[in-house]
Amino acid sequence: MNNTNTLEVIQTFGNKIDNYIQIAAEKGNQTVEHFWPIIVRQQSIEGWTFVIGFSLIILICTIFLVRAIGNFEDKSGNFTARGVFGIIAGFILVFSCIFIFISITEETNVIGKILNPEYAALKQVIKMIK
Repeated sequence: MNNTNTLEVIQTFGNKIDNYIQIAAEKGNQTVEHFWPIIVRQQSIEGWTFVIGFSLIILICTIFLVRAIGNFEDKSGNFTARGVFGIIAGFILVFSCIFIFISITEETNVIGKILNPEYAALKQVIKMIK
């Protein structure tokens, strides 16, 4: 493939993308100049909202775990059932939250929305048109 054909393919693809964005903007009764920055900011906000929200959930689970470790023994040094249950439940909560965070992040491309919101916005525009 020579450089001329490659350039034509890129131009054709760029024109299709412009048409998709224009169609999506028309569906929302907006101009492209107003529509595109809003979609890009929306993707970035979605990514950061997820990360902050899930970080708070993990923080709460960690606080629960730390408090459970503090109640692990009574004053005489004996293990308490409440303390053992709290530690087990705390570890389960923390690791479940981490596992859920990783699986949701992979599925929804949260990191991609934060690092490259334009790409995520383009994917959403194409999904809106289909």
